[in-house]
Amino acid sequence: MISRLSWCWFGLTLALALGLVGLNACVRGRAYDQVTAVATGSAPAGDPGAGRHRIIPPTANDSLYWIAYAQRVAATGGWRLRTTDLDNAPRGREIHWSSGLTWWLVACGGLRHLATGEPMSQAIEYAAACANPALLALALGALAVATAARFGPAAGGLAVVAAVSAPQLFSSFGANEPDHHGLINVAALGTLFGLVAGGFGLERTAAGPARGLLPGAGTARRWFIASAWCGAVGLWLSAASQILVFLGLGLAAVVASWPAGRSGADEVARPDLWRTWGRWGAGLTLGFYLLEYFPGHLALRLEVNHPLHAAAWWGAGEWLAALAAWRQGTGRLWPAGARDRAWRALAGAALAAPPAAIAIGGVAWFRMLDPIFSVLPSLVVEGQSLLDNVRAAGLTAAARDLAALALLLAAGLSALGAPGLTRAGRAVVLAVLAAHGPLLAAMWLQNRWTMLVAAMAPLLAVVSIAAWRSTWPRWRTGAVVVLLAGAVAAIFPVRVVRLAQRIAAMKAISLGRDDAFVVTVRHYAQELRRLGAATSAPPIVLAGPNESALLAYYGGLRTVGTLYWENLDGLKAAAAIYATPDLAEAKRLLAARGVTYLFSFPPGNFAFGYAAIATGALDQRRAGQSFAALVFTSGRFPVWLRPIWLPPPRTLAGLPPAQCYQFVPDQTEAEQQFHLQRYHQQAALHAARQP
Repeated sequence: MISRLSWCWFGLTLALALGLVGLNACVRGRAYDQVTAVATGSAPAGDPGAGRHRIIPPTANDSLYWIAYAQRVAATGGWRLRTTDLDNAPRGREIHWSSGLTWWLVACGGLRHLATGEPMSQAIEYAAACANPALLALALGALAVATAARFGPAAGGLAVVAAVSAPQLFSSFGANEPDHHGLINVAALGTLFGLVAGGFGLERTAAGPARGLLPGAGTARRWFIASAWCGAVGLWLSAASQILVFLGLGLAAVVASWPAGRSGADEVARPDLWRTWGRWGAGLTLGFYLLEYFPGHLALRLEVNHPLHAAAWWGAGEWLAALAAWRQGTGRLWPAGARDRAWRALAGAALAAPPAAIAIGGVAWFRMLDPIFSVLPSLVVEGQSLLDNVRAAGLTAAARDLAALALLLAAGLSALGAPGLTRAGRAVVLAVLAAHGPLLAAMWLQNRWTMLVAAMAPLLAVVSIAAWRSTWPRWRTGAVVVLLAGAVAAIFPVRVVRLAQRIAAMKAISLGRDDAFVVTVRHYAQELRRLGAATSAPPIVLAGPNESALLAYYGGLRTVGTLYWENLDGLKAAAAIYATPDLAEAKRLLAARGVTYLFSFPPGNFAFGYAAIATGALDQRRAGQSFAALVFTSGRFPVWLRPIWLPPPRTLAGLPPAQCYQFVPDQTEAEQQFHLQRYHQQAALHAARQP
């Protein structure tokens, strides 16, 4: 009876979770259909067939690039990402994003193209709205089935509830926001889950199905291999994120190895599992590297997946196996035989290879060492500390967003107090908590890591239930499952309320401030495209990073500065132009980059940020003396800048006009005065037409 109820609970929670994902995708997609349809009077009107028309939330600039890359892959027939000319004009830059998500977007667009007959570019753009929710549904299904198979259906249902209730994980797969963050989070979750399901190298001696913290004899190996697959995919998607996950897993493995050989008679350590994990992980990591870069792009770039990371993973597996064997009393950390010592030394050298290469190559091999990263995180929301985020969002909003995570951490800590928990079982619980340690520290320093912590946290609830289940009657454990699931789910009722509000408002267009910003910049991008239609190449526009992404996507314009590490050259060039107080230097730099227009739509000129990047300091006074402040704030501009009137959107009243200047190096003062007078006439005519 209890087993039947557990499976009913599992099916109900999974169905409700998938229904929530689908309903949210439909409602959010319909809302952005309405926002996209807002007419602004731009000329030429946005052409949906061009596949660069649908409005993307202003916080999802990565989505613009992913869609553009997928459209390019579909148009050219290529299948890997190499370069882009969306920024760092006029040269463009390299791309080091995983091609996997691009293939997914092209596949989704291909299905829509077959169903509707739309042009492929438009099909990709509109299919991309559902690409992330579809991935989330697949991830939730995989999490539920894997958890139920290893820990039982009650734990599987609880894992799904915890995953859906955490707003950070849900939002990382946002509808209408196709990007890689959700996949990165799921890969990290899968990497940890495989090790947890494998008992962190500790097994029961008895064979058969296991519902507790330790797997049955001979069953842990497949979970370690599954962990290696997820970890390799994570490195392919984002080495920077996955390496931090590996630091936590290394700490967790050390914790789990400590009681090896000192547990009960029915528990045993399996040091060879760590060797299996390292070898599978290294081989798969190398395979994904070759899939992405072979044969012509095998540069030493340690910010992304690389064979040195594969070597380090292999070395880590060898040393973790040696540590577990030493704790078990079946081996030595430093073996006696010369051949074994050489092998162990080679593993240590492989483990140290990435940091050694970074120390040797510096910025050339690892751009994150560039001094720009000492100031850049403070200029973006995701780079701010947890306390800064709490101050900005307010205590109530921050508590709501972090409450589910706090409850899951409390559940994991409670498992340590489960009566009758064996030494090995307690080691597994401690290992799971230790795996979160580096991520929690990183989250405290930078807000960007909150999503990764929230993605892995559902395992804390699973471990908690598995620990208590080993000592409590099944009915009591079931009651705890229901209570904990209810507590976690009750933390985030706002999701349902928001869905209800969106459904009620679907017949009316509700244009928020952020969406109005994107609609307006799309309008100006199309106006700038019209101005540059007579030229042989798209105009080059210098603007703030966010505006640059929007202008490049919606207008097909070339831009300079965006906030991507692959575009450090363009970002530094834009910062140098904006921050210089020397007009002659500004003119020279503008000419060197072939800039056609300078554009700013309040509050987007990023003058303070560019000044901080150029000088390496957050100096408001220096920013006030910059070329950007002179032009965009004081309204004084040199003779070689020509003011351009861009008509504001007719349907969005109350918005300030954009500031736009054309760079004309040989313009005379008389020509400038003529165009300035014409600009004022157009502005006055526009003001007279306003109600």
